[in-house]
Amino acid sequence: MSALESLHFLAERRHPTVIEILLLLRKLERKGFDIIFPGYLDTWVYLNYIHRVWQETWNQQILNKLHNIHPSTSHWAALPVRRHDVRLTRLRIGHTRFTHRHLLLAENAPECPSCFSCCLQRLAQYKSWSQQLDNKLHSVKPVIGAWPVMPMRRTDVKLTRLRIGHSRFTHRHLLFGERAPECPSCHVSYTVHHILIDCPVFNNYRITFFNSSQLTLPDLVGEIPHQNLFAFIRRIGFLYLL
Repeated sequence: MSALESLHFLAERRHPTVIEILLLLRKLERKGFDIIFPGYLDTWVYLNYIHRVWQETWNQQILNKLHNIHPSTSHWAALPVRRHDVRLTRLRIGHTRFTHRHLLLAENAPECPSCFSCCLQRLAQYKSWSQQLDNKLHSVKPVIGAWPVMPMRRTDVKLTRLRIGHSRFTHRHLLFGERAPECPSCHVSYTVHHILIDCPVFNNYRITFFNSSQLTLPDLVGEIPHQNLFAFIRRIGFLYLL
């Protein structure tokens, strides 16, 4: 309403935005447009109609979890302290960092260890994952659960890339529309599994660092990674290509 008053009533000083709006109105009028501003009564009738329709629509959202807490569309009073008001709003809508941070970090949702429904959900996940034998990640992590984190963030990221088989060297061609890099000795595409386990070019280094050339991915990047893993990939030049 104050914006309409500024446009309707003359004043010695006007806000620059009001002046811009008036200039735009004059241009539209010269082009033949008729600009009609509603009066006070028309505006309040229109707003009341909008609020009534909004309330009727909200009354039908019985299954919405917020409807139980706030059945009316009217405004609630804000708390004096902004920080407290934000936290109260998070509790009302059911969104907190603890309950929803897993969506940002692509982790499993936090579960209640003593809740029966959570136990059932965990069992369903275990059963589903145990059947994913063709999934390349299943051999690395056959059981669902949290694994220990490396002390250094950078090292932990590189270990995770080795576990899931995604690295800049083996997957950058997807971003640039190029051909996949190929091993000149084996004539197959480079993969993390090929570099760590299969390629015979690195057998001597495997024997040096792991005392064996017959290895599996869980031996190197399992829940407890091999202590010489990073020394091995540094020696073959793969560490800085992850």
